[in-house]
Amino acid sequence: MQKISFKMSAMGVLASIFIFLMLFAPYQLQPVKAVFLIFIFILVCSKIASERSVFLCPQIGFLLLMCMAVGFFSFARGLYFGAPGAMRSETVMLLWPFVFTILISAIRTVDHLVLISKIIVISTLLTCFFIGVFLLQSMAFVPHVIPDFMGKLNFANYNGYVQVVIPQVFTLVCVTPFIISLLMCKREGSFLSKKNIGFVLFFCILCALLSGRRALLVILPAAYIWIVFVGALFEKERAYLLKRALFLIIILLCVTLIAPKLFSIFNVTGANTFNYALTSFNFTDNASNQIRVTEFYPLLEGWLQHPFLGSGQGAALTTITRSATQPWDYELFYMQLLFQMGLLGFLTYAIAILWLFKKSFEILKKTNNAIFKNITLAGMTSLFFFLIANLGDPYFGIFDANWVLFFQVAVVNLWVIKEKELS
Repeated sequence: MQKISFKMSAMGVLASIFIFLMLFAPYQLQPVKAVFLIFIFILVCSKIASERSVFLCPQIGFLLLMCMAVGFFSFARGLYFGAPGAMRSETVMLLWPFVFTILISAIRTVDHLVLISKIIVISTLLTCFFIGVFLLQSMAFVPHVIPDFMGKLNFANYNGYVQVVIPQVFTLVCVTPFIISLLMCKREGSFLSKKNIGFVLFFCILCALLSGRRALLVILPAAYIWIVFVGALFEKERAYLLKRALFLIIILLCVTLIAPKLFSIFNVTGANTFNYALTSFNFTDNASNQIRVTEFYPLLEGWLQHPFLGSGQGAALTTITRSATQPWDYELFYMQLLFQMGLLGFLTYAIAILWLFKKSFEILKKTNNAIFKNITLAGMTSLFFFLIANLGDPYFGIFDANWVLFFQVAVVNLWVIKEKELS
């Protein structure tokens, strides 16, 4: 494990708290986050003004302008056609990318990425503890200790399987691949103890088994397979992957053995968990998946009406409504993107994402900085599974989720600007 030392500026402290709040309290405490965001944004803009330059590579600047131009065109098109969600969608496609891009210009060293990575790990651990306290509170094992301002939390036994409906579970979908990647990475580039990371992953797996989130149950084994595949491509020594695999298996066994009574309350067995995860691919009998199938064909028909330009941001179908308050939002995010922005918007965003992965693979191949390589792989793994999770859930529309994308943008931005130093 390598030790990292750096000084925390006022902006660093504010940014650390802001990132922690995004991870620990997604959907929640939005006014508090807004205050932190405003102060951080002002400090970053002041730094940019004093230096008369932006720490942003031309390629990312160009892709940002291209995506924002397409987003503005789609927004204007939505206004022209009277789309009900045009004004609300403006923040997702225009404001948030601009704000996040300005913020990542403050990430100028590997130490900054290490700080953010440590915050992710700490936030993950506290999130798991929060979920644990909520479970114990729901089962009356501990008194009511979670404050009401954390929002509406739900807990139930759903068809023999526990169902935890709280925002913190969403965080695990984003961060669990990150934690698995850090555990699987080589020790020479580790900035945290492998035992500590394994400790955090233990609680991630425990919460995943008790969460009832099928996406999370599928991500757990898939993330490991992805990391082994990518590691086999870019590492000459692969024995450490087998050691990490054994460590991961031990963690799984410990989770299974340490909480049998808790599992038995909701019949969470290995076979039950496996079968429940497989229902993610059942599009005939599963009610949740049938909703997505029901959305697919109307969205496809809506896209075919305006295949190249789309129907405009915030457009909604009259034949199907997912939400009465937000009829322009659908479970199938990519089909929604295609319907509203057409091939022009879809391909523009796809090119930007593919370029990001291309540069990430380039980092893994060329960099000699072991810490930077580990962070790149962890960020790329989180982004990959975040994109997969968006197949059935519109996470991109959530402000607190966009850190997954822009973390990797910050990694690539640092590489392009300081390639000689990091090679």
